[in-house]
Amino acid sequence: MLLQRTNQVLLFAFLFLGAMILAHSFLIPLTFGALVAMLMLPLANFLERKKLKRIFSTIICFSLFLMIIVTLFYAVYSQLGTFQKDIPSLKIKATQKITHFQDFIQTKTGLDALKQEEMLHEKSAALIHTLETSGSHFLSTTSHVLVNFSLFLVYFFFFLMFRAKIKGFFLKVIDKKFQEETTIVIYKIAKVTQQYLAGKMIVLLISATLNSVAFLIIGIEHAIFFGVLAAFLGIIPYIGTFLGAFFPAIIALLTQDTPTQALAVVVVIFGIHFVEGNILIPAIIGEKVNLNALTAMLGIITGGMIWGVAGMVLFIPLLGIFKIICDHVPDLNAIGYLIGNEQDIDAPLLDVIKK
Repeated sequence: MLLQRTNQVLLFAFLFLGAMILAHSFLIPLTFGALVAMLMLPLANFLERKKLKRIFSTIICFSLFLMIIVTLFYAVYSQLGTFQKDIPSLKIKATQKITHFQDFIQTKTGLDALKQEEMLHEKSAALIHTLETSGSHFLSTTSHVLVNFSLFLVYFFFFLMFRAKIKGFFLKVIDKKFQEETTIVIYKIAKVTQQYLAGKMIVLLISATLNSVAFLIIGIEHAIFFGVLAAFLGIIPYIGTFLGAFFPAIIALLTQDTPTQALAVVVVIFGIHFVEGNILIPAIIGEKVNLNALTAMLGIITGGMIWGVAGMVLFIPLLGIFKIICDHVPDLNAIGYLIGNEQDIDAPLLDVIKK
């Protein structure tokens, strides 16, 4: 009996993961839409308590969210436009740096500039081919992102609009004697999602401010642009911090005579990332998702393997939702305990361990 049940669980797990991989293009925007709809739920409920019809409250929430996104994109675009004006001067500085570097190599190795240029030309052909391939891949990826973003907006609107219908569906599927428990689970899921996403946004804002102020103090050109960019890239686990430090460090190397500022950029980015991970996130977000460190790490890795960068972002709140479900389903309580932060051990079990 136990073996049969284990086989059923394993079969379900493999089928579930397979479905997530095969249907990723459908599930990713759908999941983002559901989570953001839950984030906007308090505002929608507040408007409806003021006797506003659901369609109007939904339109207001949708418009507000869209306005925030458009404002962010416009701010980034305007900063990017300012940065593009400096590209010609950066090219000149880069050429000068390369010339100095060639002189340094010639002094140390005896390899003259002509031979260096020949070697550079050979490597450039392969690099150009790689860039062309990457460029076409980037264009296809960008179009894919735009399609997913459009779908996300549609899902977000309809999840918010038909949330009562969705909740009613789950209550009708569940046996009547479990409906009260199901209502509690739905409430907890919405609450955890709101707290997690709102906390993430606050941490992002603080991180962007700290990055920008630090870059201004260091003297990095376009400090606000690179500070905000580093904060957004930091959302991507592991590689985001390196990317956030890479771009301003390159600018510092091109615009300054010594590598001191570039080194300062790297130190600042990783220092702020350390503060964010060990102080800001625990203090602001706390343990809202109630997952232990091992589960969170495995969730990020698994999410990256299944859904890429989107999975690395989404799997933490999804695991938090799964933890809530496990805590309210007796057969899944052990899994909830395994992936959670609970440290308490029942007294009878503790007595057995002591013996």
